[in-house]
Amino acid sequence: MPEKVLLATDGSKDAALAARAAGDLGASLCGRHGARAQVLHAYPRLPEVDAEGRGFDPRIVDDELRTAEKALLQRSRELESRLGSRPKARLVEGDAAASLLEAAEEDAPERTLLVVGSRELGAIGRMRLGSVSTKVEHATEGPVLVHPSLRGET
Repeated sequence: MPEKVLLATDGSKDAALAARAAGDLGASLCGRHGARAQVLHAYPRLPEVDAEGRGFDPRIVDDELRTAEKALLQRSRELESRLGSRPKARLVEGDAAASLLEAAEEDAPERTLLVVGSRELGAIGRMRLGSVSTKVEHATEGPVLVHPSLRGET
């Protein structure tokens, strides 16, 4: 039985659907079994310069991070009503899969349920772009819930 539910979010519609599923499942785990919940947004590491070699304005980066943090806190508040308590919200910088796995390993990774959304990239897309869900599924010691994308459905 998982002791921790770790939800990955990137602000996308697919992540929101995964959050709802995690909230429903987490409510059962947190309510009956005392599991803790955490929402994690891995913000990609930002380059120092753009493609033309110009430096980025640090204020723009700070604004982006503040916007991402506000969205993450909102997601945490939304989950609170489903879980009965507000999950811890963490904004980290770096690769999403690596950040999730690192957060899972802080406690007992085999007792941490990782919840991610799927963008249905297909085999070629996963090879070209990589897939957080695929990387997490192959590397974690614990259970993983991959919520499928509902694109194309009405």
